[in-house]
Amino acid sequence: MDIRHKIGLILRGAIPAAVLALLAQGGFELAERWIVPEGLRIEPAGKIWFG
Repeated sequence: MDIRHKIGLILRGAIPAAVLALLAQGGFELAERWIVPEGLRIEPAGKIWFG
């Protein structure tokens, strides 16, 4: 096997795995918005406003 074939084989597995991971993360974020009541949600540190 030459190196180009190996790199292509790696990318054919890595790219779909990365896309699947991003889709899963998005799904978990949507599920969290749907499941957690608004009053119990914790704002990220950058979004807290004291005023």
